[in-house]
Amino acid sequence: MNKQLSNKIKISSLLLMIMVIYLHAINIKDIHGDSFYPIDFISSINIFIQNLLSQGIARIAVPLFFIIAGYLFFKEKYFTIQLYKSKLKKRLNTLVIPYIFWSFVVIVIYFTLQLLPNVSHYFNTALIIKDLSYTEILYKLFFFPINYPLWFIRDLIYIVILSPLFFLLLKNKPLYFFPFAFFLWFYLNTGMQLSLYKEEPFLFFAIGAYIAIHQPNIAQYKISDNKYLLFMIIYLTILLVKTYLLTFYIEVNLHILHKISILLGIFVFWFSLDRIKFNRFLLLSHYTFLFYIFHEPMLTIVTKGGYLVFGKTALVSLILYCIAPLIVISILYFMGVILKKYKFYAFVTGNRV
Repeated sequence: MNKQLSNKIKISSLLLMIMVIYLHAINIKDIHGDSFYPIDFISSINIFIQNLLSQGIARIAVPLFFIIAGYLFFKEKYFTIQLYKSKLKKRLNTLVIPYIFWSFVVIVIYFTLQLLPNVSHYFNTALIIKDLSYTEILYKLFFFPINYPLWFIRDLIYIVILSPLFFLLLKNKPLYFFPFAFFLWFYLNTGMQLSLYKEEPFLFFAIGAYIAIHQPNIAQYKISDNKYLLFMIIYLTILLVKTYLLTFYIEVNLHILHKISILLGIFVFWFSLDRIKFNRFLLLSHYTFLFYIFHEPMLTIVTKGGYLVFGKTALVSLILYCIAPLIVISILYFMGVILKKYKFYAFVTGNRV
């Protein structure tokens, strides 16, 4: 992999991680089912912007993360038992250890917050940590982490274990694998619990793996400005129409529009990076994993703290949606700068230093 592609992957991972944080920052509906409705201008703008970013643009993040993971995992283009063992050993440090550590840390944080009299009612969700048995805590620690963004690493661990099967199918039978995987992703709305409860991992990891094995030069392919502009217009049109329908609760099946917008969004995003200079953000990209692993529960704390101080109105909702992710990113960046010098920090972030 040349330096240009390497930097492009680093920058894309950072931008995608910011999208994930905004995806999780959506607050037009809370855990109690209380929602904002487009009853006036501010409420409508609030809902439209949050739907546009969190339910639209940011939805490309997880699929593209899996594509990148698949591409990097099979970048050698061959697969042997020795290579498999080497990759398992490496992923033990980069995936398993951070997964368990940060899952445990967030359990402790929620346990502490639920014991504090003045803030406990903001974190007393359906899950009360002190009421869990040891078996239930272990289950939460390893399978359904309270730090819910960790599902990505959990599913990636499963895929890494199954990677020999992926390689055999993609090397020899891709025409049989992809129609099945695409069907599960496109037509099923989290109805099949293949990877516990997500439908993205298999298809998009396989796409990245297929590119690495069969067409590695595609990752460096560029398109003309005219083609790029055409795809951008189509993508934005679909995205705006879908967002409008979603915002004003117009009864229409948005499933197909949603899936098409994701595919087009991945395409447009990747080729957008060739047209924007992001080199100044390379330093910030060193902390992408920290942003991922610990933006929750920090994001929830900032959002709920904002509602506690300023009240829950449509305007406050919009302001918090815009600035809470930036506050979290800033805090985590300075935390990362301070902790980066310690070996323990490298250990719990999978040596991503």
